[in-house]
Amino acid sequence: MIAKGAESNLYKKEHEEILIKERIQKKYRIKEIDEKIRKRRTKSEVKILRKLENFANVPKVIDVDEKNFRFSMEYIHGTLLKNFDFKNDVKYKDYGIKLGREIAKIHKMEIVHNDLTTSNIIIKDTGIKIPSISPPSFADGEIYVIDFGLAFFSKRVEDFATDLIVLKHSLIVTNLDFLFEYVLKGYSEIKENFDEIFDRMKKVEKRVRYFSDE
Repeated sequence: MIAKGAESNLYKKEHEEILIKERIQKKYRIKEIDEKIRKRRTKSEVKILRKLENFANVPKVIDVDEKNFRFSMEYIHGTLLKNFDFKNDVKYKDYGIKLGREIAKIHKMEIVHNDLTTSNIIIKDTGIKIPSISPPSFADGEIYVIDFGLAFFSKRVEDFATDLIVLKHSLIVTNLDFLFEYVLKGYSEIKENFDEIFDRMKKVEKRVRYFSDE
């Protein structure tokens, strides 16, 4: 096992570049209800990944085992955004722009990630060292978005705005907030109604601040 979450476990298949995601049983739920929920969420995540796989940088689904609430997908070699060292990397603006473009592609497909944090974004490795990054890295700057376990379909501007707000807060927490202006730049290049979404972002943030100050 390489990761254990609240809803699922991740396993890397030995000697293969395959990752297996298995939704775990919740013993506090009635067995029949638990199985329906796990089956529905597995199907939903697979459907979303398959819709995105030729349009955005996401892991490709390889096989599905609905009976055991799991599916296999390609393993993306790379570094989580939260762990990446940007201190001496002159390409950090490019990373932010590329991330914004990937998020915009996902939103153009009417999909809301719903957990857009620096733990769910990978800068892919190529296997070729890039000395301009200190310490030298194998990253090539290709951005992948992972873990669509909470994702859903939506056309609502507020849902897209909330996705971006979640990312913004995650960048702040991980001291990567300097990337956000470039994320918005990349996003605006792809998403036609960026101005409307950005305006809604400001309104949602203002509303959240108002309630938190009460």
